Amino acid sequence: MVLTIASHAQQTKPKWKAPHRTIPKWVSPKRENEEEVLELWRPYGVSDNWFVDFNVGTSVPFSENMEFGDAFKQYRPVFDFGVGKQFSYLWSTKFNVGYKQTFGKICDDADVNEIVDYYGNEYLFKMCVISINEQIDLTNLLCPYNENRKFGVQAFAGVGVNYAWGFPKKMKNLIREGYEFDNRDHVNLDLCLGAQCLYKLSRAVDASLRVSANLIGDNHNGLTHGTFADPYVFAGLGVVVHLQDYYGDYRYKKVHRWEAKSLRTQHASIAKYLNDEKKAELKSREESEVVRIGELMKTHVSFYVDRFYVNDEQLENLRIVADFLKDNPDVNVIIKGYSGASDNCESPVMHLAQKRVDAVKKRLIRNLKVDSSRIETWYDEEAKAPFEMKGEWIDAVVFEMTRR
Repeated sequence: MVLTIASHAQQTKPKWKAPHRTIPKWVSPKRENEEEVLELWRPYGVSDNWFVDFNVGTSVPFSENMEFGDAFKQYRPVFDFGVGKQFSYLWSTKFNVGYKQTFGKICDDADVNEIVDYYGNEYLFKMCVISINEQIDLTNLLCPYNENRKFGVQAFAGVGVNYAWGFPKKMKNLIREGYEFDNRDHVNLDLCLGAQCLYKLSRAVDASLRVSANLIGDNHNGLTHGTFADPYVFAGLGVVVHLQDYYGDYRYKKVHRWEAKSLRTQHASIAKYLNDEKKAELKSREESEVVRIGELMKTHVSFYVDRFYVNDEQLENLRIVADFLKDNPDVNVIIKGYSGASDNCESPVMHLAQKRVDAVKKRLIRNLKVDSSRIETWYDEEAKAPFEMKGEWIDAVVFEMTRR
């Protein structure tokens, strides 16, 4: 008898898995002319890139008659004020005025000890320095330019005029006693060479530490020792305040080449556009409940593909809106933002619609002084823009006026 045993192993059914899908990475459309992505400096004018500089510190003279003086008394306060202009991201010129009261010592010569003991050995006088300084930014010279850099070092050299006056009356008595001292006012050449360290506190303000070595005419203190000049050292702390430029910024900035082409070149066409006829047409619609500026005056803001910078040409369109709000205090504005995501020329993950609305709002508030309480915003990253794209432009922000 044959015994047959059948064995059936239990089989486990494999779990279903969704097929893996590879999502292609979004790539910005390539422009025909690649050189257009080159970055250029904005076209700055005479009124741009000015700054003021204020320092408070001390100076130490190294004149021949000070070698035996009290070191502590030699440290005198100095006040320094300057106005300058940047001609490039490397080079700037500053007109500087400084004032200080400085300390002098007559002599310890045995022949005049009796005179010195009677009249006193120390004296004070005043000095004013007016100079022109040329400044080179060493940080930008040695490292790639970065407008957001916190630290910077500048070297400077200057030439100016030093005016000394205010010698005490007792010096006349010393002269009558035969002591050689010139108590007249003195004008001398003043040369300086130094460095300045800067720390960025805000968009417009830098803290500074300034040190310089100076040479001044030998007779500036009323005493002549036959040398060409007397040295002194200045050290001080201060602030540098950068003034607002044409674009509403405070420091040198770069833009893409196609943007640089349009900056400051559209004034004639803009002036023609802002004529009395258009303003009269806008006034005729003031009584309506909703005034759509984009449809009525074709006032909308266009952007280059993948960009959210409001250039000068578009800034004039904002000025139309600001003027209307100024003339109509009972009207508010809604800023509506779009991107080219619906046309597959821009990526929705870049949040361009939101960034463009924020850029336009910031321009209205900061440059055109529109009250922020009168501005509302709306944006949609995937909605189709209300205007067709032309070349590299996307008409991405429109305005709607509503009664308050």
